[in-house]
Formats: sequence, structure tokens, C-alpha cells
Amino acid sequence: MSEQVTVLETVPKAKALSVSQFVRFVYLLALALGLTWLGGWWTKYAEIVVLATQITESVPPIPALGALFLLLFVNPVVRRLAPPLALSRGELLLVYAFCTVATAVPACGSLRFVLSLITYPIYHERMSPELQLDVVTPHIPKWLVPKEFALIRDLQLGRPEGKVPWGDWLLPIGMWTLFFALFWLALTGVLGVFEKRWREHERLVFPLLYLPMRATENQPPEGLPKFWRDQLMWIGFALSGFYNILNMLNAFFPTVSAPGKFYDVGQSFTAPPLDALRPITLHYRPEVVGLLPYVHRSCLHRLVLVGVVQVGSPNRSLSGLAVGGLSLHAGTGLGRLPDDGGAALLCGALVFEGMGQSGIGHWTLVMEQPRTAASP
Repeated sequence: MSEQVTVLETVPKAKALSVSQFVRFVYLLALALGLTWLGGWWTKYAEIVVLATQITESVPPIPALGALFLLLFVNPVVRRLAPPLALSRGELLLVYAFCTVATAVPACGSLRFVLSLITYPIYHERMSPELQLDVVTPHIPKWLVPKEFALIRDLQLGRPEGKVPWGDWLLPIGMWTLFFALFWLALTGVLGVFEKRWREHERLVFPLLYLPMRATENQPPEGLPKFWRDQLMWIGFALSGFYNILNMLNAFFPTVSAPGKFYDVGQSFTAPPLDALRPITLHYRPEVVGLLPYVHRSCLHRLVLVGVVQVGSPNRSLSGLAVGGLSLHAGTGLGRLPDDGGAALLCGALVFEGMGQSGIGHWTLVMEQPRTAASP
């Protein structure tokens, strides 16, 4: 009991914000919201209007990185013209973190799918009666999704005038917002459980923090910060830029040779029995390597070099092979899973393998800690 009192006494007490601090908070919040709105507009135009590229699929999202570099270029000018409005390094990182989380919410791989998925049974109950979804739809409450077919049809196909009936969607959107707010709060609690072990015992390096931390280093008296003089950074930037520029030029000028995003291995299999394996595509997926810092070294040889996954059903099957950041997909039977299934399953294997190596034991310690503290 005395130890608990001592710990509580050492916790710093929260201080009330002064007027200047409150004004500064409002300024930072407005700046973060403005950059988030700009990132949302960019995302909608790039991913939905022109279908150019999925800029929110990266980690961190490209709009958040764009906001960070915009602030890095504008902040020195603001410091000269209006010093009170310039941002410190901590404020730059705070705004960047805000934009990173906020722009990932409506991303193509997160909440954008929610409305389509929750309305799927109601729409296809009438459009695809062979699916027998009338068994499911009576159990879907109205406060999760509107039951009027006209609203769902307009969501799926669009409305001629382009106006959204927000009144009909207000309650479902509010309920799903509440659900995801509680879900993210629970994830934050789980993160708090593991954070100390990851940082002090596992000594994870968190490579995703390198870019913002290095890019926001204080500028030396002479020359640019170390980040902008790092030759290794520019080599990596040049390689990735060269790869993407070739692909972009090929999209506008097909005569320009480009590596593309995948290679069709199956084109070499033209005779039985190997032609039954077609199509076989080798996708370039170096982002899979981004999960490696979270995996214990003792299991890397089982997951990094070769990870084989197989998923099958009576109507579709897929085999995925991931080797050194590449993923191989072979579809057989009557159908196949999405092309990114192999990489996604390998990512899941990496996560669960890492959890099994370091997380389960920590969970046991956490669950047993109150019991140990209570014992005499």
C-alpha cells in the first residue's frame, strides 16, 4: 500500500492552461484540421475522382507526409515574417501525428469499406436473390444501416443530382462513429500494455519514426539539417522515385519501358500440366518488410525468406509465396482470391508470430500482476 501511495505522489499534477496556451492549442488544432481537410480533398480526387493511385495505402499515408514536408518548407519563412506563428519541433511532430491518424480514417483500406459492406446484404437481397440474404437482413438493426432500398441503391449506384441525404444517414454514421471511437480507445489501451516492454525489453527501433524525427531536427548554424545531407536517404529516395517515375511515364506513354507492379510468371507455362496453374503473378511487395522490426530474430528465418500460405474452398483457391519482399500468387480452380491476399496473409503471420514470441508472455505477466500484488 505504501508503494502505491509513493507512486501516486510522484505523478505530476495536471496544470490548467493559461490563455496563451489555450490560444496556441486552438491555433495548432485549426492548422491540423486544415491540413487534414486538404489531405482528404487530395485523397478523394486521387483515389475516387480520377482513380490515379491509392495514396492512403502507404504507411504513413502520403497526405500526412505531404503535410509534414509542407510545414518544413513553410515554417522557416513564417519564422522570419511572423515568429509567433512559427512551429517548434514538438508542434511540428504533433500536427504530423494528427494528420497521420486523421487521413488514415477515410483511407481506401479502412472506413471507406464500412458503408459498402454494411449495405451489401440489403442491396443484394433484392438484386441477387439467389444469395438468400433475406435470412440475414431482418437481424440488421435500423440504427446501424438504413433499411430503405432506395437509399442503399443510391449509395451503390449514385444519385443523379449528387446530393447526399444526410438526414437518413445521421443515426447510422453516429453509431458507427461511437463504435470505432471505443474500438480505437481499446487499441490504445492494448498499446499501453505493450509499450514499455517493446521499448525497454524488446528494444524495438520503430523505423517509421525515423523520417519525422530526422526531418524535424533543428537546423545547424551552417548548412542543412543532417537528414537532408544523408546520402543513404537520397539513394533510397532516388531508387523509389526512379521506379515510380518509370511506371507513371508508362501510364501516359506506353512506349516507355517500366518494371510495372508485378510480373506474369504464368506466361511461360503454355503446355499441360503446368498451364493449369495459370495465372501466376509475381508482385513486388517490399512493404511487407516493414513489419520485420516487430518480429523476434529467432523466427525471421521461418517467415522472411519463405512464407507459404494456402487458402482453398470448393469454388476458389490460391497459393501465395512471399520471398524477400516479393509475393507470388497462383490461382486455380474456378476463381481466385484478391491479388494482395498472399501478402496480407504473410503480414498476418508476421504479426501473430511476433505476438507469440514476445506478447503472450507479457500478457501473462500483466494478468498475474494484480494477483501477485494482492498476495501477502
